[in-house]
Amino acid sequence: MRGWDSKPFFTTRLRPAAGVLARAGVTANAVSAATIAVSAVAGAALAAAPGEDWAYLAALAALLWRVFGDHVDGIIASEHAQRSPLGAILNELGTVACDAALYLPLALLPGAPAALIVVAVLLGTMAEMAGVLGCATGVGRRQDGPMGKKPRGLVFGASFLALASGAAPGFWLEAALAATVALLVATIANRIAGAVAEARPC
Repeated sequence: MRGWDSKPFFTTRLRPAAGVLARAGVTANAVSAATIAVSAVAGAALAAAPGEDWAYLAALAALLWRVFGDHVDGIIASEHAQRSPLGAILNELGTVACDAALYLPLALLPGAPAALIVVAVLLGTMAEMAGVLGCATGVGRRQDGPMGKKPRGLVFGASFLALASGAAPGFWLEAALAATVALLVATIANRIAGAVAEARPC
């Protein structure tokens, strides 16, 4: 279950910005590192000021930067001869690091379903690991859905926006996170099943 591939959509639109950065000497790894740093700062702000509207908006802004950075670093790497082992590591570790930095602080919000938030982040990490393990079976990085990196970002981004707009954490947040957890379990299963089905014998 691979679903709609948003990469071509964003690549087409962000290629000009990536070209400008590359010509200015900005490396793909620098963009990746900046994305991690932005997420860490926004997450720290959310942890320091749970319940503050500006902190939710900072987290939402960091998510938007992630969309930009996650595509621009790949464009620079692939189209400006900057592919490297370090870049691949930053790309994979960056995903789980940014998820943890931005999403875990929500557990500190009074009234928030802390256990569901923690479980969602842990399952998100497992989903990314299941995707990477596709490389170990010789089939390449698995991107199966339904709850990949971008859908998780949409769920948490919408939650940040709702909370910043004055919504109190309650059943709506519990329902959204419970659905996210269920879909993450399905995603992990899909990625494992896909890797096993396409695996080539050693």
